[in-house]
Amino acid sequence: GANVWLERFKLSGSAVCGDATELAFRSNVFDGVISSDFFEHITDEQKRSALEEIYRVLKPGRPLVIKTPNLQYLRLSLCYKRAREILRLKSPRRITIPHTPGEEDPQHIGLTTRWRLARQLAQAGFLNHRRAYAPFRRFGLSALFEVASTEIPILRDWLCEDLFFIAMKPVVLSYFPD
Repeated sequence: GANVWLERFKLSGSAVCGDATELAFRSNVFDGVISSDFFEHITDEQKRSALEEIYRVLKPGRPLVIKTPNLQYLRLSLCYKRAREILRLKSPRRITIPHTPGEEDPQHIGLTTRWRLARQLAQAGFLNHRRAYAPFRRFGLSALFEVASTEIPILRDWLCEDLFFIAMKPVVLSYFPD
């Protein structure tokens, strides 16, 4: 798989499989961590453990980048699709969010919102983070949707299909005695 591609493109490194909640690496060794389309497949407890492990293996001052589906967008999309079915005089109950609990193939057990993920990052020690927003392009190129989905607070939390977080491991934690 991945190691074949690393070799093909003459890139150094290797891909290894493991448990994200118990990483088999020393502390403070990675220059960056990328998680793409992974967090929606694990529980909140697993996220907590995985984030703590990522924090442990990441070098101070280095980034963690997370991309995961945006639950707020999925809920809005579900409402829109169900309303469309009602207008077509069809049952809205057949419209669901695919791969979620209650579905035939419940892979997305950990879908999350921006607020919940931000709280989980902070609890793991990632006190500095920022979000990035990808433009909404479901209906083609549109300046209105692009601005609404990337620039307007609150609207962008609903119109951005994926959550993108860039979190930095602190270089030094400050100490403030009680």
